[in-house]
Amino acid sequence: MEKPLIMICEDDEEILQIYEVILMDHDYHVITESNSLLLFELLKKTIPDLLILNLRMPYLSGDRIAYLLTSHDKYASIPILMISADIRVQEVVKDLQLKDYLLKPFDIDVLVQTVNRFFPK
Repeated sequence: MEKPLIMICEDDEEILQIYEVILMDHDYHVITESNSLLLFELLKKTIPDLLILNLRMPYLSGDRIAYLLTSHDKYASIPILMISADIRVQEVVKDLQLKDYLLKPFDIDVLVQTVNRFFPK
């Protein structure tokens, strides 16, 4: 069986690298992007099985990206996991009808458990 593809857009390079290593260690294929403006170029090439977005990023915020994706037929079916230290992430997820969210800071195990729920065995 092919590994699920997870695309992550997070402006903090160190956090992005941590997510990548953790998820690769848990048998996921991971593509990362730190510049939210470049995410759409990646999506033109590859549709991920899960998109992890940071809510607060320069250029395009995670909620703006999620809105653009969910309003576009080609991308509307991509499950989105929103991550933020901002408590308003709950409201954004509800308003945009996204799949789930994580409130920073969170434990690595919580990240893995949350991602695993998108891919039941």
